[in-house]
Amino acid sequence: MATQISKSEDLKELLQILNQSIGDLLLELEINGRKPPSLKPIDPQDLLAPPVGEKPRRSIVRVCEKLTTLVQGPIDWLMQSTGGHTFPAVLETVIELKLNHLVSSDPQKPTSLSDLERESGGSAELITVLKLPGIEALMGICSDDILCAASALSRTMKNNKYQIDNGKSAFSTALNTDLDSFDYFYLEDPDRGRRFSLGMTSHTGSYASSMALYPFQSLPSGSLIVDVGGGSGHVSSAIAKENQHLKFIVQDFDGPISLGKSTYKDSGLPIEWQVHNVFKQQPVKGADVYFMRRVLHDHSDSVGANVLRMIVGAMDKKSRILIEDMIAPDLYGEDSEWFINHADIVMMMMHNAKERTLTEWELLAKKADEKLKIMKVWRGNAEARGNSAILELMLN
Repeated sequence: MATQISKSEDLKELLQILNQSIGDLLLELEINGRKPPSLKPIDPQDLLAPPVGEKPRRSIVRVCEKLTTLVQGPIDWLMQSTGGHTFPAVLETVIELKLNHLVSSDPQKPTSLSDLERESGGSAELITVLKLPGIEALMGICSDDILCAASALSRTMKNNKYQIDNGKSAFSTALNTDLDSFDYFYLEDPDRGRRFSLGMTSHTGSYASSMALYPFQSLPSGSLIVDVGGGSGHVSSAIAKENQHLKFIVQDFDGPISLGKSTYKDSGLPIEWQVHNVFKQQPVKGADVYFMRRVLHDHSDSVGANVLRMIVGAMDKKSRILIEDMIAPDLYGEDSEWFINHADIVMMMMHNAKERTLTEWELLAKKADEKLKIMKVWRGNAEARGNSAILELMLN
């Protein structure tokens, strides 16, 4: 039986796991015609390609984290961990100065510090240190919105008597507002709202995992998929391109819907657009599929159950709900992964929400409606990032 990384403190044993995982990764990359990892400039489209070798890749990262922790020792590890806020703080300035647009991607024509100083208006002392708009927006969210929320987490937890589903989120506390994050984005600060919508399109490479997880191609011709909270339609459009026998309605706030209409107006894809609040009754009755991708992890159990309840009222016997989200590992058993732990804390800071284990997903469905059952969990292959899965629910 393979040794769990979390249970080993033997450097040689961890080295063996690392060597095996690197070999597995290189083999999977070779089989799929991919190049080994490199720090050299790459085609931006390579960043958006479907993932390959995620299982050994995650193993490599976990081993390296464990090795670093062991070798650094507690004091150096704590110093580095507690100083992590400096990176997003500096990154926000990098984005504001648009340095990522000014740095040459041609290794034969490097950009000098004086070039950056002249073009950006920033001083050479400041510039010591992402041309894809979605990724740039996502980095802005991380270095601004999430960093603000992080600064207020401790006092927010104290104010909320250390209960997650209680009172303001850390984000709302940091910005001194009674609005939740989404209302603030789209009602109070439209610039943040536009950035958030654009940032949510950055994981283009993972859209392929949606299709790898669930057999959309097997749905009957003419099946209607309602993409609830579907943003600007970036996921539905990717699925529609490969499954033009299906019909789609994308629902969200006015901001992302307007962005989607303008982005895909000439695409010819079978997509309709509908402004809809997920906390209101679902207006499309009897759809074949109600699809929610990365929606419910933004909400606490009480709020998430209400979101599901609004859909249940529109379902008929053939209708199903597809929830694409992470399934967090149970507290004991599997090795802990940084990304899942990070995402869980970010959901708490931004929305008073969380990532859920399978048991917690089952309880959420039951809280929404006693008849709502998880019929199947589609996990696809090991390439789904961050323990992504699609839960298929029906009224039973």
